[in-house]
Amino acid sequence: MAEDAVIRTFAGSHPAIEKAIRLIIASPVHLVREGLAATLRDCTDVIVVDAIDLDPTGSAKLADAQPDVVLVDLSQTDPAAAARMIKAVSRGTRLVAFASTRPMTMSLPAPRPASAATSPAKAAPSSCGAPWWMR
Repeated sequence: MAEDAVIRTFAGSHPAIEKAIRLIIASPVHLVREGLAATLRDCTDVIVVDAIDLDPTGSAKLADAQPDVVLVDLSQTDPAAAARMIKAVSRGTRLVAFASTRPMTMSLPAPRPASAATSPAKAAPSSCGAPWWMR
């Protein structure tokens, strides 16, 4: 039983496991997949193989790479269709899914009048603590 727990730990977190996890990030949002890829590239236990869209080109890349795990963004994707597509081209791959709770939109603040340009702008406090571009 204890051996099973050791086998299930992530690569590098236990001395008996030396293999890094080969990961592909799949998201229809370019900013999401590239941001996650940049963040995870610093992890020693993870090899980011690619960051793809869930389109035919991404599907071909997934089939060629045969990663251990696909981190898939379901916020703008049909979950069942995404899972079927990934499993069809990469049967042994494990899926880890996530979805943002709000659409990723960016709105810029309205320009300030010239008289206000000389004083530094103060950000209004947010009720959710999110940065202004996420409100």
